[in-house]
Amino acid sequence: MKPCNGAIVDQNERISMQHTEHHLPRDLDAPARSRRLVENWVTGHPRRHEIVLAVSEIVANAVTHGDPIEGGITLRFASDGSRLRVAVLQRGPAFEPRIDRELSGLKIVDDIVDRWGIDEEDGHVDVWFEIDSRVESESNR
Repeated sequence: MKPCNGAIVDQNERISMQHTEHHLPRDLDAPARSRRLVENWVTGHPRRHEIVLAVSEIVANAVTHGDPIEGGITLRFASDGSRLRVAVLQRGPAFEPRIDRELSGLKIVDDIVDRWGIDEEDGHVDVWFEIDSRVESESNR
């Protein structure tokens, strides 16, 4: 994944540019904080609920499996008008995704987003997903 070169915005500031980034502490409140941030970022998006759920699941995984010493989580958000890309970055070991369990967070993500993946570089893990801006019927996804 290419780095996102957007500005860092305050959590209460509405997004008015194509890229933004926000840092969260790696704690039990991180999933709720990430939901509030993303709800502000995607106000009016037709797939808002799917975006919020996917971010929450990935952040919860980062809290559970991330490096407890190196601690923080970074949310990166980008949109080019036709698709929305969200990445959750953390320090920690690379891992093979397990989506075979029905209640797995990554299984939920796999079911609701258009594309997703995991990138690893220099001890950082980047779990990202993309959602197309257009609304598609379930049969087309």
